[in-house]
Amino acid sequence: MELVHLSKLHELEPSLRPRNLNSLSGSIPMSVSNATKIYHPSLSYNKFTGKVPPLERLSDLEVVAIARDHLVTREADGDDLNFLYSLTNASNLNILQLEENNFGGVLPESISNFSTSLFALYLQKNNIVGAIPTGVGNLVNLEIINLSGNQFTGSILSDIGKLQNLKKLLLSDNKFYRDIPSSFGNLTFLLTLRLYQNNFHGSIPVSLRKCKMLVQLSLHENNLTVGSVYKGTVDQGRIVVAVKVLNLQFHGASKSFIAECKVLKGIKHRNIVKVLTTCSSIDYHDYVHHFGPKPIVHCDLKPNNIHLDHEMTAHVGNFGLATFLLEATSDSYSNQSSSVGAKGSIGYATPEYGMGCEVSTSGDVYSNGILLLEMFTGKRPTDPMFSDSLSLHNFAKMAFPEQVASIANSTLFQQQDNGLNQSSASSHKIKECLTSIFKAGLACSEELPRNRLAINEVLTQLHAIKNTLLGSTRRAA
Repeated sequence: MELVHLSKLHELEPSLRPRNLNSLSGSIPMSVSNATKIYHPSLSYNKFTGKVPPLERLSDLEVVAIARDHLVTREADGDDLNFLYSLTNASNLNILQLEENNFGGVLPESISNFSTSLFALYLQKNNIVGAIPTGVGNLVNLEIINLSGNQFTGSILSDIGKLQNLKKLLLSDNKFYRDIPSSFGNLTFLLTLRLYQNNFHGSIPVSLRKCKMLVQLSLHENNLTVGSVYKGTVDQGRIVVAVKVLNLQFHGASKSFIAECKVLKGIKHRNIVKVLTTCSSIDYHDYVHHFGPKPIVHCDLKPNNIHLDHEMTAHVGNFGLATFLLEATSDSYSNQSSSVGAKGSIGYATPEYGMGCEVSTSGDVYSNGILLLEMFTGKRPTDPMFSDSLSLHNFAKMAFPEQVASIANSTLFQQQDNGLNQSSASSHKIKECLTSIFKAGLACSEELPRNRLAINEVLTQLHAIKNTLLGSTRRAA
């Protein structure tokens, strides 16, 4: 395909939305540079391959959209992004949208010479390596940076703190390490900060308290902890214990863990991780052995706080944010909840907590529903695909009930795929159970608390599903 005599062409859009995918294939023609007046080439949602040709003659470019194609080689040491050098001539460039391709190699330094009118940079889900180029702080009008799902390494540039118009900074699922820059506190218009699934160390910058507009902060799956956990044995190796050594240089570490210990003194259950108490290196024999039942709300149910033993029995841990429902008395159980951090984690916390509502059991019910949906879809509520009006709950709701099998985690069907003999009746029963599980997950994660199931109802439903499923699989065997 050649594009000639197109000097007056302003827009090129051989692409449609995902529901009506185009199927243009082959390489992007070199002659696209003949369209010198074009300002919005949209080549997304096709099957283009090869490399992007130089675009230096297209000085009127405002938007470059080459997303969700099959471009280049995905070689980490490649030069797939060299064409970005040619975009420094585009003095009116506003949006650069290159997500979900196969771009490999490093992000060239020339990006810092882009037009200062650039306000959106989308490079997520590629194979880009190396560090963020120095000088990115020159792009002072950037409002959105999405570099998630790549192989970026090194520390995050403190220069990003100069981008005072920034509203969304998405750097999750990379290999960044060292500290989170304190300069992020200068991003006073920041709404979303996603840094999860990296290797950050140290503490969360206190300067983030200046980000008054921040509504989403995702830091999980890093090394930002208040201490280290060690495995040990007591009673001549017959009892395995975990010992958490607190980092007292982290503000609030001791207070948070003491609150967790006090909460756990009030409960006794086989599915709750037992925590004894805090102690110094001198009085470590001073254990607390007596536990009594007290109704509490966990406030932070998520996969990281649920552990499975060798018998696949779940144990809930980390009660640092837990709160007693019963009113505290003057001489016991006072000030039991943690004051370090907000209630819950992004994606798992119930929406009403974000509006300042009081803690209630329906909050844990909501988190339980999200956990169910995550387990059976294989998708986290913080997945980049969930934004704007699309959430994990809505994603499952759109498929319920007829299409739940199509969104279910593929590992759930491995027995069938591996050729195990199952009757059609048994297979149908399994799909019915899957539908019932999604129904329970959706009922738990309703936006309004009054529309959610009570936890005893959830438990009854899940036990019934388990009994039905075990019965069908035993008959099939």
